[in-house]
Amino acid sequence: MPKGINIFNFVPSTTGVPQSEFIMLVKTDNAGVSAANEFLIPTTGTGYNYDVDWGDGMTSTGLTASAGHTYPSAGTYTIKISGLFPRIYFNGSGGSDALKLLEVQNWGTIAWGVDIRNSFEGCANMQLTASDVPNLSSTSQMLNFFNACTIFTGDNSMQNWDVSTIANLNYTFQNTQFNIDISSWNTNNLQNMRQTFQNTPFNYDISSWDVDKVATFVQCFLGCSINQNLGAWNLKTSGTNLSNIFNSSGMSTANYTDTLVGWANYVFVNGGPLNTGMANQIGMTFDTSRSGGANFATAGDARTYLTTVTPTGAGWTISGDTVI
Repeated sequence: MPKGINIFNFVPSTTGVPQSEFIMLVKTDNAGVSAANEFLIPTTGTGYNYDVDWGDGMTSTGLTASAGHTYPSAGTYTIKISGLFPRIYFNGSGGSDALKLLEVQNWGTIAWGVDIRNSFEGCANMQLTASDVPNLSSTSQMLNFFNACTIFTGDNSMQNWDVSTIANLNYTFQNTQFNIDISSWNTNNLQNMRQTFQNTPFNYDISSWDVDKVATFVQCFLGCSINQNLGAWNLKTSGTNLSNIFNSSGMSTANYTDTLVGWANYVFVNGGPLNTGMANQIGMTFDTSRSGGANFATAGDARTYLTTVTPTGAGWTISGDTVI
């Protein structure tokens, strides 16, 4: 693997502006596709023109594709990237050095691209310690971004992320330890939430999220610790898929019931979504005696409205839960 080169017009991180760079900490002798004293920065597609400070006194400039570096010895090194770098692409640990990444320490001013899917997928040893936020102003596709980062917990800086352009959060936090309050996120362009929080300890109130464009919530909270009332969500009025959304999650009887009641009232007032699939709510319990909200005497009446065939009711199919 080629070594870095010293280029006089490259401004090293020690004399430049550190906060402008994407900074990550790597451990070269963790398992990966490169040797024990090497690290490979993975890229995909086009649009790259970046410089690297490899953290051992060596630098490389004008890189337009994936780049590797051989260190004098195995160890832990801080890598700093500047320039045009639209997407890192670990894409699972099997074909990359994903397991060598220990920390993302700084996002810098680099503008991430339109599609950043699979960026850190499989980085099972990675934590986020950056106090700044990524530039996502051009990004719409974020699926699998942190998927299978198994020890990843997130960082409070994530509360300040601007995700207003993001359309796809499918699998973003799946199989992680993510549990950060991101209730303030602007999700007005969000369209897909398939398995977003599956198998995570996430449990914050995101009832204020704008989800009226989201078509699929399939397995969104499957196996998740979520225990919140999401009845205030304004669902997409047609084509919404809620299959397995709360399957084996942490939803209490009260919050599960009140969530469905809230949705029943929304459908009653807004005329949709109709004929929606809400199958396999395994482990959930619905209490028919709770309040029915503004338009129904009891929660049982609200559920009856949801599950009654159209045009008399909403035509939903709800299964797998226990009704008491």
